[in-house]
Amino acid sequence: NLLAPWKSQGRMHDKYVIVDDGAYILGGRNTFDYFLGDYDTKNKSLDREVLVYNTGQGGADSHESSLFQVEEYFEGVWNMPECRLFHDDENLRDKKRIKEQTALLEKRYEALQENYKELFDGSYDYLSHTVPTNRIRLVSGPTGIYGKEPDVFYTLTELMKRAEKRVVIHTPYVVTNDYMNQTLSEIVNTVPDVKMVINSVENGDNFVASSDYQYHKKDVVATGIKLYEYDGGYSTHGKSLVIDDDLCAIGSYNFDLRSTYMDTELMLVIQSEELTGQLLGYMGEIEKDCRTVVDTHNYIVPDHVTVVEVPFWKRAAWKVVGLLLQPVRVLA
Repeated sequence: NLLAPWKSQGRMHDKYVIVDDGAYILGGRNTFDYFLGDYDTKNKSLDREVLVYNTGQGGADSHESSLFQVEEYFEGVWNMPECRLFHDDENLRDKKRIKEQTALLEKRYEALQENYKELFDGSYDYLSHTVPTNRIRLVSGPTGIYGKEPDVFYTLTELMKRAEKRVVIHTPYVVTNDYMNQTLSEIVNTVPDVKMVINSVENGDNFVASSDYQYHKKDVVATGIKLYEYDGGYSTHGKSLVIDDDLCAIGSYNFDLRSTYMDTELMLVIQSEELTGQLLGYMGEIEKDCRTVVDTHNYIVPDHVTVVEVPFWKRAAWKVVGLLLQPVRVLA
């Protein structure tokens, strides 16, 4: 509504799929080819989700699953007055583009049925492909369309402060303010090993966040956190963290101002040594292709890592956009 521009920044950033009372998947992956995987090109983003299987479905303890925490959250958002039907036009189904895309999806579905029969005939053993957990808790923030209290950031960082030996954070990019930097400094001063992995500006796909990072990189470095920049050729989009050996979190929250103060966000906090170990393994593969930030301008670069050359015009555009965004960084 052009007459109410103050409403224009409300954004739902959650990503999850619930199937009956059996299972759900939650993470940071958006629903289009760049994130899901393109059948025709190699253009893609690396992402991360967690699948939760409800072992008690159909029984007396069925509703003890965290699945129903996610379902309750969904119902709350679904029933908000800001959520409404996008269109109700039956004629749209007859449009050529709609017919083409529907046929494409049906063809892909048939291919999936052929290639992964066990997923469709009921023989897939979810128990053997998942690991046990002690506890799962959904962490969510406010869902209104205006500015929000930093509930998700606060909850995650309070958990980090309790770590006894390590905290590992993977986020596509980092855009922080003084409060966030101060909190990260407190964690660094409390926990023996704290590191963060982000995309390098050369490797990442978020132009605005890259522009801001170059103005405030010094502030992140000043927190004392061990900072690594990923240069693996594909942009990494996963949002997750590990605390010690038995606690991990996966979801949609970026360590930036939008996720902290503007968007709706979900993180699933899971207590499980086995799952945390798996996640550390996946994180380690990403970290092999990272350079270590020494200070604002210098790096330690592994021999096998090639940093992409960025043209002058793009670096100049980063500087200009970053400068223009400073008064409204929270929207970056």
